[in-house]
Amino acid sequence: MKLNEIKETSFPKINLDEWKGKAEESLKGKKLESLYSHTYEGIDLKPLYTKEDNTVGLENPGQSPYTRGISDIPYQVEPWLISQAIEGDSLKQINEKLKNAIKRGQNVISLSLRGLSISKVEDIAELFDEIDASNLPFFIDLSNNQNNFIELLANYFKEKGFSKDQLVGFIGEDYFSSIMNSGNMPSDNETSLNNWVRDAQIQYQEKPNLRTILVKGSDVHNAGGNAVQELAVSLSKATAYIEAGIANGYSPSEIANNIYFSFSIDNNFFMNVAKLRAGRRLWSMIGEAYNSTEQAFRMHIHAETSMFTQTVYDPHVNMLRATNQAFAAVVGGAQSLEVYPYDKATGNSSAFSERIAQNVQLILKHETLLDKVIDPAGGSWYVESLTEELTEKAWELFLQIDSLGGTSEALKQGFIQEEINKVFTLKKENLATRKESLIGTNVYPNPTDYYPEIVEKKPIIGATDSTVSFEPIVARRWAEEFELLRKKAYDHQIHSASPVKVGCILLKDLKSHKPRLDFVKGFLAAGGVSTEESSSVLTVEEVIAFVQASGFTHYVLCGADDDYKEMAVEIAEAFKNVFPKKKLFVAGRQKDDLHNKLMNIGIEDYIHIKSHVPKLVSSIMNDLGVN
Repeated sequence: MKLNEIKETSFPKINLDEWKGKAEESLKGKKLESLYSHTYEGIDLKPLYTKEDNTVGLENPGQSPYTRGISDIPYQVEPWLISQAIEGDSLKQINEKLKNAIKRGQNVISLSLRGLSISKVEDIAELFDEIDASNLPFFIDLSNNQNNFIELLANYFKEKGFSKDQLVGFIGEDYFSSIMNSGNMPSDNETSLNNWVRDAQIQYQEKPNLRTILVKGSDVHNAGGNAVQELAVSLSKATAYIEAGIANGYSPSEIANNIYFSFSIDNNFFMNVAKLRAGRRLWSMIGEAYNSTEQAFRMHIHAETSMFTQTVYDPHVNMLRATNQAFAAVVGGAQSLEVYPYDKATGNSSAFSERIAQNVQLILKHETLLDKVIDPAGGSWYVESLTEELTEKAWELFLQIDSLGGTSEALKQGFIQEEINKVFTLKKENLATRKESLIGTNVYPNPTDYYPEIVEKKPIIGATDSTVSFEPIVARRWAEEFELLRKKAYDHQIHSASPVKVGCILLKDLKSHKPRLDFVKGFLAAGGVSTEESSSVLTVEEVIAFVQASGFTHYVLCGADDDYKEMAVEIAEAFKNVFPKKKLFVAGRQKDDLHNKLMNIGIEDYIHIKSHVPKLVSSIMNDLGVN
């Protein structure tokens, strides 16, 4: 073929029906729907998206409904805030860490004031010694710890000769956050909420560039909720603040201008990109319902990486998770971002982990060119479709919460808790049966890892006579069930000088038994149980000799299906006759006649791809008296 002919050649156009036919042909009779995956949000993800899936109209960045962002300029011109919260045991320590962070590229003053006493302007002066606090925006979640902080900071600015207009960013809290976490609500919640919003709004009016009302979606996310629930509950809280503002004589726009949203970002990259886009659209829809100005309902978003997906074992994998999560937050259009240190779940982050967390943002900013593009996900049929479905489902749940009387009533009735618990239970089950993978936890665990010392930092909030109690919404981590099993096994080994160990009986040659041996070793290691393998066995006598020599109470038969048909029944019968009190498992579920024979002989169970890791491992530990 000549060059001119090649230039004029084009690929034949294939329509969607033809593609579906070819796809189903390759699936050997299965329907295309077998390739769909179901998300925790109740959304079916298709294997292919086309322009017909894009139901979003023509939207531009910086214009209502702000799906594509609240600004029409890229991060290169208006950077996202690298909002790593600085923690420390003293004001001096925080001051030193903040100075170092600013030198390394942090462009916002973000602090955690937990456990610190700040009662006078001199404390603020020590906190910002050698730092020009008038030249940087703030992002500080007070979380009921320092209610007078804003006034002290304002007085400090006045003493330094700074204008109150130079107090920029966000310093405040989410009224409902502590209520949800503690399970205690003021008996006269309406009055309490109205007073809180009034005080927050007074602060905002006095310092017009400093927002003081936070809406935290992270409370839902870190309890195990899904993206739809995080959006819906956040909207419900935000509208509660608007209604309280109206009761105080403020307009919806005046309250909306004072609200900053915060969302957690987990491992599902595209779902989280769509979540931030859907959040902006939903907030704009709320503005339309209030007949408010469009500009007031531009959603300002603070994103934080997920605590729910953090693990204490194999913690360096958290770096990879956090990088993926941070990438999604930037693509989704967040205004500020906090990347958690990889060891944050311990409550005692190191200087190294804190620096790495900040560097993740610097790499995204300087090496990915993301700051040069507005709404990188815009136009993706998949992301646009996902955004639309999230918007619809979150709006539906928001209206359901509203029909119950809003956030307060939905909490007291237990509706929000029940919805979150349903999703968490499913997530927990999927992790336990390894339908979902968490590297270093339920797959590829590192048996040399140890459970670190955990520093508990949660505030203890007790009920009083003036509160209404309900089930709290508490932070949980996905990996906790596995981690506690491994800790239990490790503690047993330390105290008894004996590891929790299971024997593996290997049939025939390496090629025959290795696939299932590797599976069993990884399966048990995820729960802290180690294995000791026999040499390849060909006879019942060799099996009996291995069991007698090793002396364990639990054994797993590992081999290929054909080997089981030839040897499993004979071995199982001999095993149970000679060792009636010992338990025998079989790697890989068997069917039909062989299954019936093995169960009648009295094997304990199969260890297979759908087995529940914590339940099976717990049963072994209980048999061994591991508490």
